[in-house]
Amino acid sequence: MIERFTSEMFRDRVGDRFSIRPTQLQDVEFDVELLECTETPYGDAEEWRQELSRVPFSLVFLSREGRLAPQQICRLRHRDIGEFELFLVPIGPHHEHGGMQYEAVIG
Repeated sequence: MIERFTSEMFRDRVGDRFSIRPTQLQDVEFDVELLECTETPYGDAEEWRQELSRVPFSLVFLSREGRLAPQQICRLRHRDIGEFELFLVPIGPHHEHGGMQYEAVIG
């Protein structure tokens, strides 16, 4: 499924809630908000699209509760996208909102 992901799929979902279930933590599930969807500034977008059928991008999620999970593959669920897995890395607390941020890079 991730092979079909593009930044356009997520750009309009900034602000939406996603449910996260870390695969290494049993019985743990929490909600996050999609804060950012950013295409790579490196390279030429058209060349990326020709080579990969998309421009690489990153997603930043925020757990307002401050839930901390180590970097790992997590199962995410969104009401429109459905369920999918991403490798998420905690990148620290948000400077304004508090809570823990997580990043996924889709190449």
